[in-house]
Amino acid sequence: MTEILAQTINSVARGLFLVPMVLGVFISYRILRFPDVTVDGAFYLGGTLSAVMIIHGFDPVSATLFGMVGGAAAGLCTGILITRFGIQRILAGILVTMALYSINFYILGQGAYSFTLDDVYLKTWARELAMTLFGTDRQVYVMGTGLSAPMLSMLYVSLAVILVLLTVLILFFRTRFGLAMRAGGENPSAARTVGANVSTLTVTTLLLANALTGLSGALYAQDLGTVETAAGLGQIVVGLACVLIGDAFFQRRSFSTRLIGAALGALIYKVILGLIMLLGDIHAMTKLLTAAFVFLALMLPIWLRGHGKRADKSEVAV
Repeated sequence: MTEILAQTINSVARGLFLVPMVLGVFISYRILRFPDVTVDGAFYLGGTLSAVMIIHGFDPVSATLFGMVGGAAAGLCTGILITRFGIQRILAGILVTMALYSINFYILGQGAYSFTLDDVYLKTWARELAMTLFGTDRQVYVMGTGLSAPMLSMLYVSLAVILVLLTVLILFFRTRFGLAMRAGGENPSAARTVGANVSTLTVTTLLLANALTGLSGALYAQDLGTVETAAGLGQIVVGLACVLIGDAFFQRRSFSTRLIGAALGALIYKVILGLIMLLGDIHAMTKLLTAAFVFLALMLPIWLRGHGKRADKSEVAV
């Protein structure tokens, strides 16, 4: 039981770093109505840029924000390819992602990098914070379960950051410009009739979505303590899995509620995956499991609607 609790808490802590990327996927997928493949490249661009900044002595916050800017630049490139050159949305994302694999390698100067004791990154700060909060940087006990003190301190901070991020996004999408972004994606023709520049709204949406993805990549790389320039393949599928898991529970709710649902979907995804990992080392099966999650999340609303219709028919028959 203690092992399950420890794995659940660890999975939640790791899942919080994925939340910005999932929110980015939600924004592009639900507003623009297509899965933006740029996520695959922008995620590890954020990690790569943050690693390079840390290697050159910048503090973790500046490095993380720089990774966020890199993700925004990737989204901007995709948006320009779509709006200025008329390239199909999916193809534009693929082109940018392919280019980013080489760009990431060029920026880092190698295929992978693991942070050393000389590097000051988020885990370094987490250890210092753990000493302040718990008086140790090793283990603390919660309900009789031994947990990593740095991981627990990182959990507290990242949870606060995610709550602030969600609040800012919810408030933003209630502003006039945020509503225009949503309208431009859902009904471009109607948006044009009221004078909205749909091209600008499209570019801005992709820029915001991939800025969040770059932020997530920077946080995730520093949490793992390593970054790989060509390991981003499949992040869009992970993001979609989390979005669809959230939608399975909040499909008919407001935009803000579904945004929160996407964040919860990221945590549910990581917890389920973490608990499955207790059965053994199945890292090679992660992509297959993610594909299965996407399939189940797609089918769950259909099954629920079918069950609801059968229940209604039975009530009528009675």
